[in-house]
Amino acid sequence: VEIKLNNTSYQLEAILDTGNNLTDPYKKRSIILIDEKVNIQRKRVIYVPYKALNTTGVIPCILPDKVIINHKEYKNLLIGLSTDKFSLNGISCILPNKLKEDLCQE
Repeated sequence: VEIKLNNTSYQLEAILDTGNNLTDPYKKRSIILIDEKVNIQRKRVIYVPYKALNTTGVIPCILPDKVIINHKEYKNLLIGLSTDKFSLNGISCILPNKLKEDLCQE
C-alpha cells in the first residue's frame, strides 16, 4: 500500500481484514488502520467516532491525498491511527473489508 500525503509517499505492508468495517459516519469513507508508530504526517487530523463489539470510542484519522493499492488509486478513504498492536509480523496497515471485492478482481 502506498499512501500519498502532502508530497510525501509512505510504503506499508498491508493485510485485508474482513472484520474491519470502520467507516466515517459523516461521509461514509472507509478507514484503513495503520500502526500509530508509523511516522506519518499528522497535520489534518479528523476524529471519527466508532462502535466495535463491546466498546465505543474515537479514532484519530488522517485524510490522505490518495492511496494506491495494487496500482489502483483511491481517494475516498481515511487513515486511522491504531493504538492496538498488529499481531502479524511486518504488517503495519489493515485494509477495510469494503475493498475486498475490488481487490479480489485483480
